[in-house]
Amino acid sequence: MRAVILTYHCLTTGSREYSTDDHVALGADVELLRDAGVRFTSLKRIAEHIRWGRHTDLNEGYWAGLSFDDGADYDYKDYVVDGVTVSKSFYSILNEFSRRTRAPIHGTSFVIVIVSDEARKELDEQLLGGHGNWGNWWWRRIIASGRWSVCNHSWDHNHDLVRGNVFRNTPRGRFDHVSTFDEADFQILRSEDVLGAALGNAEPGMFSFPYGQYNDFLTREYFPSRSNRFLAAFCTDPDVVHDHSDIWRLPRFVFGDHWTTPDGLRAIVEQLKSEPPAAY
Repeated sequence: MRAVILTYHCLTTGSREYSTDDHVALGADVELLRDAGVRFTSLKRIAEHIRWGRHTDLNEGYWAGLSFDDGADYDYKDYVVDGVTVSKSFYSILNEFSRRTRAPIHGTSFVIVIVSDEARKELDEQLLGGHGNWGNWWWRRIIASGRWSVCNHSWDHNHDLVRGNVFRNTPRGRFDHVSTFDEADFQILRSEDVLGAALGNAEPGMFSFPYGQYNDFLTREYFPSRSNRFLAAFCTDPDVVHDHSDIWRLPRFVFGDHWTTPDGLRAIVEQLKSEPPAAY
C-alpha cells in the first residue's frame, strides 16, 4: 500500500486565495488528486490495513486520506457573514465533490475534546472572536452522514491559551513535553473516554498529536501500552504511508507547512507514485 494523508485546518480561511485559505485549497486539491488517479479512503481503513492487514484493496493503486485538525465548527458548517457564505465548510466541499463526481470520499476531524465550558470559551474568544464557534453540537450529525469520523486531538491541545496547568512541570504550548503516564492519560485517555461516551463509540480510537509533536515515550511506551484503546496515532512528519509505517506515528502532510500551491501538491503526488504499491 502507498497513501498520503493530507491535513487542513478550518480556521485558516477568508482570503479566498489558494495559498492562504485551507477551504479553497481543499476544493482544488480533491480535483487535482482525482485527475492524478489517486483514490480516496478513510484514515481508519489505512490504519486497519497497516495494523491488521485488512482492506486488501488498498494494495492496488494509490490512495489519499483527508484529515482536519482542531475541530472548530467550520469543519461542518459554512462560514457565513451577514448572510453571505464566505467559505464553504470542509463537509460541504467534500459532499459537493462526491455528489458531482460520484467518487466515494471520507473525512476525519480530530477534535479538541475539552469539556470545560470555561476553557472552551477561552479558546473560542482568543482564536475565533468569541462567537461560540468551537462546539460539539455537530459531531453526531457529521458522523451520521456515513462519510466522516470524529476522533481525538487531546483534552485541550496543551494549548498555551488555556489557563491553569494540572501538571506544573509540563509547560504549555508543546505536546512533546507530555512525558509521563499521568500526563498522557489526562490529555489522551480522558479525552478518549469522554469522546467515546459522547459519540456512543466503544471501538479503539485514533489520535492526532497536537502541533504534530511527539516523543519516544508517547510512541514507544504510552500508545503501545494503551493499544486496546487506540487503533493508531498520527503526527505531521511529511512522508508517504506504507505497509510498514509506524502505527503510532503515521505521517501526514499539512497544508501551509508542506505545500501552499497546486504544484506543491503535485510534487507530493510524484513522491507517492515514486514506488509501485507492492514495493513494500
